[in-house]
Amino acid sequence: MCGIGGIVSLDREIPFNIILDMLESMKMRGTEHGAGFAAYSPTENGLIRFRFFAEENDINVLTTRLNEYIHLGKVSKIAQLNRGLAAFEALIKSYPPSDVYKLVHVFQAARHLEVWKSIGWPHSVAEVYSLWTKNSYAWLGHTRYPTNSPGFKPWLAHPFSYGEVAVVHNGDLSSYGINKRFVEYVLGIENFTGNDSEIIAYLLSMFLNDGLSVEETIETLISGEKLRWAKLDGPFAVIFIYGTSKGPIFGAFVDKHHLRPLYVSIDSDVVYVASEAGAIKSVNPRSKPRMVRGGGFVVVYPDGNKVVKGLSEYKEYDAVQIPIDAIDADDYKNSVLLNKAIELSLARNGYAHVINLKGHRYVANGLGPGRLELFGVVGNASLNVVEGVEARIYGLAQEDLGDCAMDSTIVVYGSVGDSAGQAMRSGGLYITGSAGNRLGVQMKGGVIVVKGSVGDYLGEYMSGGTILVLGSVGRYIASGMVGGKIFIKGCIPLSTIGKAPPRTLLMHYIEALTKRGLQNVEEVKALKDLDAYDLMRILGPEFEKLSKLWGVLHVGYPIAECRYVSDDEKDEIKRIVEEYNKAVETVKEYIDVEELFSYRFTVIKSAKYRYKALAPDTT
Repeated sequence: MCGIGGIVSLDREIPFNIILDMLESMKMRGTEHGAGFAAYSPTENGLIRFRFFAEENDINVLTTRLNEYIHLGKVSKIAQLNRGLAAFEALIKSYPPSDVYKLVHVFQAARHLEVWKSIGWPHSVAEVYSLWTKNSYAWLGHTRYPTNSPGFKPWLAHPFSYGEVAVVHNGDLSSYGINKRFVEYVLGIENFTGNDSEIIAYLLSMFLNDGLSVEETIETLISGEKLRWAKLDGPFAVIFIYGTSKGPIFGAFVDKHHLRPLYVSIDSDVVYVASEAGAIKSVNPRSKPRMVRGGGFVVVYPDGNKVVKGLSEYKEYDAVQIPIDAIDADDYKNSVLLNKAIELSLARNGYAHVINLKGHRYVANGLGPGRLELFGVVGNASLNVVEGVEARIYGLAQEDLGDCAMDSTIVVYGSVGDSAGQAMRSGGLYITGSAGNRLGVQMKGGVIVVKGSVGDYLGEYMSGGTILVLGSVGRYIASGMVGGKIFIKGCIPLSTIGKAPPRTLLMHYIEALTKRGLQNVEEVKALKDLDAYDLMRILGPEFEKLSKLWGVLHVGYPIAECRYVSDDEKDEIKRIVEEYNKAVETVKEYIDVEELFSYRFTVIKSAKYRYKALAPDTT
């Protein structure tokens, strides 16, 4: 839920107010329980900035004890916090040993970085540290919404730093325990704050100092392939700075299931990263935010080299004429007041036009009927529970668009985030760009068309309606699907359909069948090349046991075929495409339906299995 942001430029220093404005635009993601910033900021003399939190009354005693391990020299108070707490700084010659971390709450010990954090909103943290005139080539920012750790101590706020690494994180790490034990063993660190996010800074610093490349380090944290104790498990989106003498190495990555959103805009001289596309647009209206797909990342090196993996496409169209009676979203303090203005316009005129949307949430929820034109970035959970609405979005839409929409037409001239069309009842959702994860999750009716790519879990728990996708798709398609149909242009690997276990796990199970005498050696050799659907057909009753590995015993495994569509399916797709083409007339992003039928489609439908009959029941 936290809001994270980052900016890097190799050509010019960026003023502090840019990262602050980015966080302020994501205020809904934060609380007064913590915020902070980090910047690339090398010391002039090569000394290490050693910063820690302490009670003012204890500082003399602490200084004496710390001097047993490191020579502090002059200790300066850099910020007065609440309840007698303060932030202190000393310049030291070498990195502090692990014993120092047992004595005080260290929040920085680095040559090339500065970290500022405390309890409060971003602007109050900026005030207490007097950050208004700061400039840097790389910034991180975090506004905190604590979930698994307390929110009343400054050392629990972000960013977290260890050595020359600073990180901000949105998510919850279920692997914190095993990650922490690994850090204890390797680094000798024993005192932890208890905030799971701190472990990311330790792991990044450890691997980068050991000589792994930045990309190898990120892949290790995401997948655990090189070292399973280092794998981060659970939802996470991370932005980091690695300070070097040549300049900042800046990076960002998300978990492989994309359980936390992250957007990136790569301009000619600046790279922006944030939890919300609207946050990037708020500081640079001409930016082009793209979603980071599951397991994706971006890395920017001091020499200007950029490495990216797993970014969605960006769609942009020529500006349309904005009506003179448009509602300016900037004139309203919150979504309640904005929606009242939209509701009033719908009642008076039958339509409403809204401009300057910059990630505003809950836009037009529960409204209708009427016509809506929305310009900018439509924020999370918008156009939910609408009925009889004809909506046009000229720009991006973030997560949870069109939940439970009924008898409505929603057209996005651009891309959408995760969980668009959730529990959609009827009507149409037409997307000219790409879509995130869980498109059409729990969909009950209506039509969704995506001209671009789609992420993982397409049609998850779908029970009705039709989805047509013309671009590439992710994994775990139709997991838990109990109704409806999905048409995907082209043939996709059947292994990406449903929530199947790893192939190695299947092989272990099949080999166990031979040891129990349930399958002979020749049968096992044949089974190794088959997909899950064929396994069901051949194994029969034994598949009931195997299906528990999928968790699909009661739902069934979806039926998937790669083929040319039937005549009845052609008629259905023609009707869908006709409606889509009408909807996108403004930008002329048409689909050639006859050219479409020259391709084979992956057609997915739900099924339940009668194990005793050894055949799928499609009735």
